[in-house]
Amino acid sequence: MNKLLLFLCVLSFSSLFAQEITVKDELGSPIREAHIISLKQNIHAFTNKDGIANLEEFGTNEPLQISHSSFISVFTNKQKLQAQNNQITLVFDSKTLGEIVLLTRIDDENLKTTADRRVILHQKEIERLNTQTTADLLEKRAGVNVQKSQMGGGSPVIRGFEANRVLLVVDGVRLNNAIYRGGHLQSIISVDNATLEQVEIIFGPSSSEYSSDGLGGVIHLHTKRPKFTDSPTFKQNYSTRFATANKGLSKHYDLSYTSKDFAVFSSFSNSDFDDLKMGKVRKHGYENWGKVYHYMDNGKQKENPNPNIQKNTAYSQKDFMQKAIFRLSDKLLFTGNFQFSNSSDVPRFDKLNDYKNSSYDAETNTTTYETLKYSTWSYGPQKRSFYAMQFDYSANNFFMDSAQLILAYQDVFESRFVKKSDSNERIDQHENVDIYSINANFRKKNLHYGLEYYSNDVLSKAFKTTNNTSTPYDQTRYPNGGSSMESWAGYITYHQKISEQIKLNAGIRFTENKLNGKYIHVRFPTIALPYDSIDNKYNAFTGNFSAAYFPNESWKIAAIVSSGFHAPNLDDVSKVFYKGSNVTIPNFNLRPEYANTAELNITKNINNRILLNANAYYTAISDAIMRVEADSSITNGVIIDPEEGFTSIKTNKNTGKAEIYGATASASMRIASNYTLETDYTYIKGRNKDTDLPFTHIPPSFGKTAFYADFDQWRASFYALYNGRKSIDEYDLVSGTDNEEESPVEWVYYEESSSWHEEFQGTPAWYTLNMSFMYRFTDNFTLQLAAENILDHHYKTFASGLSAPGRNFILTLRANL
Repeated sequence: MNKLLLFLCVLSFSSLFAQEITVKDELGSPIREAHIISLKQNIHAFTNKDGIANLEEFGTNEPLQISHSSFISVFTNKQKLQAQNNQITLVFDSKTLGEIVLLTRIDDENLKTTADRRVILHQKEIERLNTQTTADLLEKRAGVNVQKSQMGGGSPVIRGFEANRVLLVVDGVRLNNAIYRGGHLQSIISVDNATLEQVEIIFGPSSSEYSSDGLGGVIHLHTKRPKFTDSPTFKQNYSTRFATANKGLSKHYDLSYTSKDFAVFSSFSNSDFDDLKMGKVRKHGYENWGKVYHYMDNGKQKENPNPNIQKNTAYSQKDFMQKAIFRLSDKLLFTGNFQFSNSSDVPRFDKLNDYKNSSYDAETNTTTYETLKYSTWSYGPQKRSFYAMQFDYSANNFFMDSAQLILAYQDVFESRFVKKSDSNERIDQHENVDIYSINANFRKKNLHYGLEYYSNDVLSKAFKTTNNTSTPYDQTRYPNGGSSMESWAGYITYHQKISEQIKLNAGIRFTENKLNGKYIHVRFPTIALPYDSIDNKYNAFTGNFSAAYFPNESWKIAAIVSSGFHAPNLDDVSKVFYKGSNVTIPNFNLRPEYANTAELNITKNINNRILLNANAYYTAISDAIMRVEADSSITNGVIIDPEEGFTSIKTNKNTGKAEIYGATASASMRIASNYTLETDYTYIKGRNKDTDLPFTHIPPSFGKTAFYADFDQWRASFYALYNGRKSIDEYDLVSGTDNEEESPVEWVYYEESSSWHEEFQGTPAWYTLNMSFMYRFTDNFTLQLAAENILDHHYKTFASGLSAPGRNFILTLRANL
């Protein structure tokens, strides 16, 4: 009897265990949350943390699908599984390489779909990087360098192009406007990184769907979009982030309501940042470089008790967004999108640390800094209002399968406040830009086509403030009688799969731009300009062609030729600008600059564990626009007040031909199902071919190496960022855009004048070691910890006036309700 009971117990336990299966990956590691679903009944199950699921409710011969977002689905039944000892191995899906396992650090489209080089950051990656601003987010991506003149900013550099030669797009609407500068641009921080759902970076002018200005590439920022649900659902998210390097506190809250035909998302962020602390360890050997010995406080110069604290870098910002989606019919969706960003005054740090003069004592080897040049230099509150209505229509007719129409209005306000330390007068410049745009995009199978129109109205004013009394001032930054810029364009692209191994893509775009401006003459101007108006018109055909060859599923070899152009905007043509002893005056004879690019992109997937990518390109620029010394054809009729003491008159000018060439290599290796090693390195060079001088905005080589661990409840990363050296003879010293004065200084004795002179040394090489950790206590509560620049190195990114943060500890709490 006892033997019979023992036999029945063993049989029942065997039957129980026979109802369980174990799902593993190719490396033998269990796969959590694999989905097992019956194809006949509404029955499903999920594997636990050990990769085990119970199949007791499923029939013996019932067809099953076992799937996971990172692996190729398998179709089977219980009988087949029992023959395999109730174990099954899922094969990693290379299409999702980056999206799930690598969190999109290498884009899934990179191998399977597109010929060009793209990097896509999804929401998981954005949350993991956990940066202070959108500019800081881009700085941590392969192939993107970021310049900073002050803490409240960040100017992305792609393939040696910056500012108004990199196209910024948010939710399908271009941000670039008539006053986007050609030097360094800080506008990207007006897009709240806490609301980003996806960031797409397209390298080079290879997309005809985007308009002019994308010579270096396109940065498309997609904000969060609520999804419809079968039943009414409320969700709330809260996060708070604190960083020690600037005592920065960022708070974010968002609320969403979703239902079957209506969804709404509301978001609010508030950030306050104190003065930034730089690194103390000076491996570069320049003891004084970047230190802040004096600062201005209410118009009085004071000594800084801690020169490693960058006084007058603090600022704050508030961001609000609301997006509502209505399903008007089975074929028509409407999206309303409102965004608002408003900053405090943002101190222009690279100006506020300029001295009128300095001297050197060779006996003691000390430098004496005397009076600061400015008591005030700040950008006033930068405000950006964004309104858009988007219609998405599924047509499925002869002309189109789908259509999208975006109507948008943007209101951008910028201002500058400048007061010299020896003056009682503060000069205020205000710019207001009203931007109207229409985008219509259509798709018919492999054919994409569309139209774009935008119009910019610019109002430029200036005031002189003395003893708190403000009066109109003669010298505005742009035409004082008002100005405008408008453009219309049409594009068409076509892609064709010739065979399983060859894919072709071609596109063409026509763009026409117009500039208009009016000058009202004043009696005693600082600079008298011999113009009454601007009336310029530009047009261009641009296009691209690419061929992707897939010898097998693991290889992609793609070649691309593309053209892009930058039509001069109001900032290029009409700006009056002071920098040190230099003054920049308008040039109404500017022509568009063109960039023709050829590139080769090779990708190799090795056993679904290693992804290698190499991209090399060459860009030939014609009619390159650079700031150079103005000749008599430009200065004729221009009258400058001699009391201003300008020693150089510059202007933007088409300087002929230039070239930029470079390469990016990256590798990603899945060491195990939970561990990933990744590295990338970017090399760029550029020269003006007519003068054989360095081209502007070319950063030194840079890269990143990272190790990632991803588990169910926690994630960790350890990574190094590194930059090569850029010597002073590789700087663009003609235009001054590379900011050689922000590089280290050495004093050199000139025998002919028997005096010591400063010589700038260029940007030293640097590296940082960093780590981050994320722990999920529950499905609703997550903790993030990070330590950046652990070795506390002092450095500046190329052309930056701001020293980078020193050792920085970051704490972030996230709650989902």
